Amino acid sequence: MKIAFDCRLLQVPRLADGASRYAAELLSSLVRAPGGNQYYFFGYGGEPGPAVLDGILPQGGTFVPAYRRPGSTALNQLLFEAQYPRLLKRHGIDIYHAFFQTNGLSRCPARQIITVHDLGPFLSHPGAVRKKIERAAGLHLRLNLANYYRYRCHQKADLILSDSEFTRQALLRHRLARPEKIRIFHPGLAARPRPSPEAAGQALAELGIGGKYLLMVGRIQPLKNILGAIRAVQIAREQGYFNGQLVVAGAARDRRELSYLEKCQVLARELGIASSVRFLGFVEEAGLAPLYLGAAALLQPSFLEGFGFPPLEAAALGVPLVVSEIGSLPEICGTAVRVSPFDPAAIAGGIRKALNDRRGEPAEWRSWEQAAAEFLELCRWIMPPSRQGGSLSAQPACCSRHEDARSNRKSET
Repeated sequence: MKIAFDCRLLQVPRLADGASRYAAELLSSLVRAPGGNQYYFFGYGGEPGPAVLDGILPQGGTFVPAYRRPGSTALNQLLFEAQYPRLLKRHGIDIYHAFFQTNGLSRCPARQIITVHDLGPFLSHPGAVRKKIERAAGLHLRLNLANYYRYRCHQKADLILSDSEFTRQALLRHRLARPEKIRIFHPGLAARPRPSPEAAGQALAELGIGGKYLLMVGRIQPLKNILGAIRAVQIAREQGYFNGQLVVAGAARDRRELSYLEKCQVLARELGIASSVRFLGFVEEAGLAPLYLGAAALLQPSFLEGFGFPPLEAAALGVPLVVSEIGSLPEICGTAVRVSPFDPAAIAGGIRKALNDRRGEPAEWRSWEQAAAEFLELCRWIMPPSRQGGSLSAQPACCSRHEDARSNRKSET
């Protein structure tokens, strides 16, 4: 099969979000997988490096450049819509995969797969939940009409890959895809080397972190509910069962996120715990393992998560989890303490419960090699019957396996 991927989001120097990590890990696993498939990486020519894609191309695959106007403009989206169909025809592509939900093609000469990580806070949650998020996070949630128009491309796709059942339900609620075209496709988890206690301790010392601490990992965004976490830590300190730090590993990338970072710092000062709240900025993946290992618990009381890599990475090291009871995290993190993200006292109660729990056994999650094998199985499934002998009327074996696994997780929780 000739499979093309929209790799524009990988033409940036750093992996600062889950969607980029998803794309990079899946591509790296696919180019190493046997099967004789040909891979084409569509992107913009002349992009500055070093980019994530630069590390994948030497492993295999062909880069196909498209033209981009300087700056980020709506015209570039129109150019993308015009160029990609021609490039797909020119290279005889069988399947085109858009890694991000807003990058589907309205006209696609190949079979099209679109991955949906989440639909944003406006479409992901019902109206009553949106209002609670607005009050708790100090946001005014709006419908992005440009993105909503692009979501309509989902109706023309041959297959929608949803990161979670939570996102699948949002797709169905807004009638953005027919149910028979949606498949829950959980990302894999990369095997990371476990540092020795001595190496982990040295890494923490270099960061100036000592004693007990709670860890949050992710971009500095209002939807991560860092303000709620700070209030919860202050409650825990007042009640006397936690006197450590809250350590936040993540970057603020734009003006809005920098403004939110300032709000978090101001709140910590007002509550008198500024010295107990540390913002580390962006932390490379290699530096996350020591942070996970040293944490008393991972805290993620987010208002929205389509999927969550940090909780899985922490759970793989046996770290206790405190996660939001809304979004995808309850289905992803079966053994986590679940809390209402709207109530700092409830978050504090979850922290207390996690601190009293014993450090658990490392949790297992499927590898990216297994995810890549499932992806190829789904690609063969949507190929025309004349090419692969499959059609959407028959369920592939991987979907049956997923249904069984989901049923088992639900029964456990």
